[in-house]
Amino acid sequence: MKITRIGTYKTGFKYYKNKVEITNADDIEKIKLLKIPPAYENVSILNDKKIIAYGYDSKNRKQVLYNPAFIAKQNAKKYDKISTSIKFFSILKKRIASDLGSGSGSGGDEKTLAIAVIITLILTCGFRIGNKKYEKDNNSVGLTTLKYSHLKFDNDRQGILLIDFIGKKGVRNVAECDNKIIYEYLYNKYKNATSGASKDDYVFTYDGGKVITSADVNEYLKVISNKYSRKGTEPIIITTKDLRTWNANMLFLTYYKKLRKSRGRGKDAKKGDADAIADAKDATAQDAAEKSINKDIKAAIEMVAHKLHNSYSICRKSYIDPKIIEDLLSSRQS
Repeated sequence: MKITRIGTYKTGFKYYKNKVEITNADDIEKIKLLKIPPAYENVSILNDKKIIAYGYDSKNRKQVLYNPAFIAKQNAKKYDKISTSIKFFSILKKRIASDLGSGSGSGGDEKTLAIAVIITLILTCGFRIGNKKYEKDNNSVGLTTLKYSHLKFDNDRQGILLIDFIGKKGVRNVAECDNKIIYEYLYNKYKNATSGASKDDYVFTYDGGKVITSADVNEYLKVISNKYSRKGTEPIIITTKDLRTWNANMLFLTYYKKLRKSRGRGKDAKKGDADAIADAKDATAQDAAEKSINKDIKAAIEMVAHKLHNSYSICRKSYIDPKIIEDLLSSRQS
């Protein structure tokens, strides 16, 4: 049953069900425990299996507060999807390399080349895909809404491209790209732009100015997903969001192993992390060994967050598969 919230943080809130005010103190306390942001207006409280409540922020954008159990379930599905699609990502990387290396995409397709560049930048620079709606509503840029003003070609360091823009939630996204093919592709587009072109023109276009969209990129991934899937089985469709999640976990494992190796642990060490704890002579030494592992897990997540232009909290909660962390803490890392 929907409950509506009336009032403001300053004046105080009142809650109504079927237009009748809720006055029971216990019921009001239960609503407060939902921790609905006080700044939200026109709040409706559902508190069902999926949505706790929704309201509108100061820019009149709808904001949804999801049930933690629903989020956990969705995350589990997301990570399972990634873990069962490892072969797909290997196939994708080969396809991307082929499309980039062709100079004009598979079959001389200008659109395919542009999409291959976009996906490469998602993986190497950690950028989001973006779309015109986010650009219009939030002033946030992504790869499909990248403009020439966001590109800086370093004359002192040939082949180094700096990409700099304001992304989701007002976070500045800055990354260097040293891929020679991408550098030449973007530099030539910039240099050979049509007469009268503006620095505010979109970078990723084809066929005389058609703009590549997030739907175009996801369709490219869908085609590969369908080819990768076995006959008689329902294809697992990989999206650009899945790419970011997969990339986050691959980066996390890479950073973590480097950190452990620097301490004499990890792939080239004689004993793994779990052994380090077990072999510690006393409780104090065991605690120190476990703290060292947790410290490197945290540091690796911080490095991933920086790469993806996220906060540590978002990266830990929404990108890194908790099963991987559990395995690092419990299994042998020999």
